[in-house]
Amino acid sequence: MYMSRAIGKKSSNKMVLVFESSPGLVKIHEGDDADLIWTTTEDITPADFDRTFYHTSTDGNNKLLEVAFGQILTHNECAGHRCVLLNGTHASGIRIPSITTADARSKYLIILKLQGGVQNEDAAIYVYQEPNKAQLTSDPDNVEDGNDLRLTCSSTSNSLPEDNRTDVQMIYKWTRNDQDVDPDDPPDRHLFPDSDRSVLGISPVEKGDTNAFYKCIGQEEGSRLESDPSDHYALDVLYAPGDASIDGDSSAVAGDDVITLMCSTDDRGNPQGTYYWKKPNGGTQTGKNLDIENLNVDEDEGDYECYVENDVAQGTSATHTLTVNSVPGVEQDLVSEKSVVNTDDSFSVSCAFRAKPAARVVWKREDGSVLPSHIFSTSSTQQADGKFTITTSTLTWSGTDADARRGQGGKMFCEADNGIRDPVKSNTMNLIIQCSPSLQESIPADQKHVVTEGASVYFFVEALSHPPPDFQWKRTFNNGTTVNLPSDDSGNKSNLTITNIKMEDFGNYTVSAQNILGRWEDVKFELRAVDKPDPPTELSSKPTAKSLTLSWTPGWDGGLPQTFTITYSTVGFEKNISDIPDSPDSSRISYKLTEGISAENLYSVEIFATNSQGSSEAISWEPITTPAIPSFKVNSITIEGDQAFIKWTLDKDLVDRVLKGTLNGESQPPTDILIMQPQTNSARGDFAAEYLEGQLVTVEKLRNILNIEAPLGFIRQQGLRQPVFKQPVLVLSDHLKKDNLIYENVTPKSQQIYQNAQTVQPDMKSIFIGISNGLAQLHAIGALAYGLNTGSVFIHEENGRLIAKLSSFSEASLVRQRDRLDFEMGERDVRRLPPETIDSLEHTCKSDVWVMAILFWEAISGYEPYKAYADDNEAEAAIVGGSKLEKTMECSPKM
Repeated sequence: MYMSRAIGKKSSNKMVLVFESSPGLVKIHEGDDADLIWTTTEDITPADFDRTFYHTSTDGNNKLLEVAFGQILTHNECAGHRCVLLNGTHASGIRIPSITTADARSKYLIILKLQGGVQNEDAAIYVYQEPNKAQLTSDPDNVEDGNDLRLTCSSTSNSLPEDNRTDVQMIYKWTRNDQDVDPDDPPDRHLFPDSDRSVLGISPVEKGDTNAFYKCIGQEEGSRLESDPSDHYALDVLYAPGDASIDGDSSAVAGDDVITLMCSTDDRGNPQGTYYWKKPNGGTQTGKNLDIENLNVDEDEGDYECYVENDVAQGTSATHTLTVNSVPGVEQDLVSEKSVVNTDDSFSVSCAFRAKPAARVVWKREDGSVLPSHIFSTSSTQQADGKFTITTSTLTWSGTDADARRGQGGKMFCEADNGIRDPVKSNTMNLIIQCSPSLQESIPADQKHVVTEGASVYFFVEALSHPPPDFQWKRTFNNGTTVNLPSDDSGNKSNLTITNIKMEDFGNYTVSAQNILGRWEDVKFELRAVDKPDPPTELSSKPTAKSLTLSWTPGWDGGLPQTFTITYSTVGFEKNISDIPDSPDSSRISYKLTEGISAENLYSVEIFATNSQGSSEAISWEPITTPAIPSFKVNSITIEGDQAFIKWTLDKDLVDRVLKGTLNGESQPPTDILIMQPQTNSARGDFAAEYLEGQLVTVEKLRNILNIEAPLGFIRQQGLRQPVFKQPVLVLSDHLKKDNLIYENVTPKSQQIYQNAQTVQPDMKSIFIGISNGLAQLHAIGALAYGLNTGSVFIHEENGRLIAKLSSFSEASLVRQRDRLDFEMGERDVRRLPPETIDSLEHTCKSDVWVMAILFWEAISGYEPYKAYADDNEAEAAIVGGSKLEKTMECSPKM
């Protein structure tokens, strides 16, 4: 910048100052007026005081304006009086209007004609021009998250004259995302370290600053002219990728076609990173998805690591554990055939499976049924094999009963299941149990044929034997002599046919069977002519104060249908009951007498059998004395509103736990009633009250449902509220034919109903529909049946129809508690339970449907469910193993 200065003249050896100040450097924009004024220490007002103004030098070509002899003359750039003289007492200068770049001079001079002349050249005109385009640079060039960044803006002056640019001060303006940056209030983490704002600092840079763009503009201090803005600078922040995560299955099965694991991150970083995988087998792979094909336990199981990495850093990795399981594979297979003798002390055969996780191995017959536990025993061992487990199962004898092993061989296999896919089977092995012959079946079963002369019969035997035996039939005479007879033999079966029977053919026959292991004792058959029956045997009785139940085993029927006649008497009474039918399979018969039976009486009873050929000998029971009537003591009678509560004590426990009586009410006919006695067991007693209350709640909800037995009222027994039911005509068990047939002196109509029970009558179909409807109504309100069997279904007669009503049920949670209590007390009736209740005490509506189906089968067939299994444990194993009852011959297509 030009500074004003004083210029003097010499006088009397002294410097006399003339100029007090000078214009110096005058900065101005084009088009403005420029005033160049010098001040003096002396008065320079006289009009004739000459003065001349020049630019650059005192050359005449540079003269601008002069004052001479009172005249103002303009020259060159000021010609035509463009310039104006500025004059004052102590100041003088010129005004140059509408400055142009031509007026930009580094030097303007004034000469005063004062005492020989003085001059001052300390004046210049500086004309502002637009600066050059701003340039924006960064330091550092590559910016990472957390770095400090300096953005520097620079621009150069174009103002004239050029020689005067050295004194120029540039200042700068900034924008961020096209928004002005306030130097007094810059954005967060932004600052200007210098007053000219040529540098914009960002400390620290964050990844969120990415894609922010900056521009700057240069401007000379004092000028209103700005440079063109710089090219925009886009901030590209480099930063590490974010945390990785892995999605995909955590378990797979060996051999599957493909499993895909997917790696992802919320931010792949800048520059965008690459996905990297590390496999448990040490392999690596890039890419977002990792496809694992043909899975292998040893190669592919383990931890998979995924991370994203770029030039900045590696992001945090994620780990995914993949468990690879394997279906069982046969490690040791069964031989196709194995032979063993039933009397061998021991035998064993093994199979083995390699699996992950370890497999459970069971042995089954070819039809899928389980092997009988009283014949075979299995044991398993496990051995680790790397990540696999080899399970070996060995089959051996169970117990020492060699005879029980007969016929128990056959085709069987091992089945391994570890919960992965379907179970895997071994090779099927045919186990041959060699044994000496024993009788499996004979026809007729009682080994007697009763025929007339001229008829034809056959005797048949089937042996349990391996290898098949040689049979020999013989005719045995009373004198001990025998005659060999030809027979029709095939494998283990032999048939002897006798045609056109003559009197000499009646008598005894025997058959023997022998193989390399032994023989059976002669099996005797008898061919008899029809005759009158033999008398019954094994007489027994069970008296009560009101009834007498007689039991006997039928004798030989003489080859013809037989009936029985009972005669019983006491003082002043005698009764004869005839035409009591025989049992269909010669099992024991029970018959209940009620007419004429009273307490504390002595009865004489005899029985004989009759067929069309005559009657057997009559045989008698030992005299039978009936006991006294059970007494009870009324303890209290409590009246509560319209209800009466009676408490009593029986002098003896009731065997069948059923109390029958008659309810008499005012203006109402007498009603026969039935009360089920509560259990006295303490464990059950704790639960009984809650269970009965739940049953009563259910009854209240279903009181108007036809097939639900609703109580007439309640009594208190042993502190419990017990329902009182209307006595049914009979319970469903009265319809069934079990091992013992039970007949009573009942009305002809009721007896006819019973005798027809084995043929499914329309009444039975109606009963089944009633049971189904009652069960559906229980399920609709969330209740379940308990102990649904032939003893818990009451049969009532209404308008000539038999109606079935369910009597045993309660709220679902209480029924399940009762199931558990039965299990803990060892009182489960497993033959009438579904597999899930046996196995895990699960009881649902579907479980009730299963039990109902068992009930229907039992009612139609007349047999105990799963009668082929003598032991309940075997029946339980069969049910859990999937065994189902076969359709009975008595079941018609319509049923």
